[in-house]
Amino acid sequence: MKIRFALGVVIYAVIFATQTQASALDFYFEVLKRRPVDYVVNGAVCEQVARLEVMQEYQEPEFETVVGVVYGHKSAAIGELDIVVLDRASNRVVMVAEVKCWDNLYQAHEKAAKQRERFIKALQVLPQMFLKSGERSFSRDQFREVQVYKAISQRGGQEFGFEMELAYSLEELMALRLRLLQCQKEGLCASPLKNN
Repeated sequence: MKIRFALGVVIYAVIFATQTQASALDFYFEVLKRRPVDYVVNGAVCEQVARLEVMQEYQEPEFETVVGVVYGHKSAAIGELDIVVLDRASNRVVMVAEVKCWDNLYQAHEKAAKQRERFIKALQVLPQMFLKSGERSFSRDQFREVQVYKAISQRGGQEFGFEMELAYSLEELMALRLRLLQCQKEGLCASPLKNN
């Protein structure tokens, strides 16, 4: 009798956890379907989910979270910052994050660390640096006092050195991506193609 009860509790816990994960992914789907993002790029869904999770820590209206800030020298792009958080009061960047949802989390963390180092070096040495997200430009001065750099992965990344991990596996995030792509194809979700 005790074994049957314990087994029932475990099964209920697994079902509850699965339903909770599914409902959270449904929430992300409902939010992301309104954004005209190109989900053909594998990492886009991870960046968007990470943006939403970062926004829970850095909340509006005090902070603004931007995805995809390209930086470079003169007209040549050098790299892209996946997530940038600005303090609206000071107009300064308070956090920069690289998002990596890869099969090999060890290699993903190494890549994120190299990207971080490249950006910090560019800030220090480039005489004519540009920083842009779409049509919006940022100044180098806005990034000079960044104290927090994070590498963000799918579930399981903290074991490999990531400072933050999403609550979802790579498989769950890719299933969300496919759902968004299908929705865009059917014309039921915002699409970057319709907004060009």
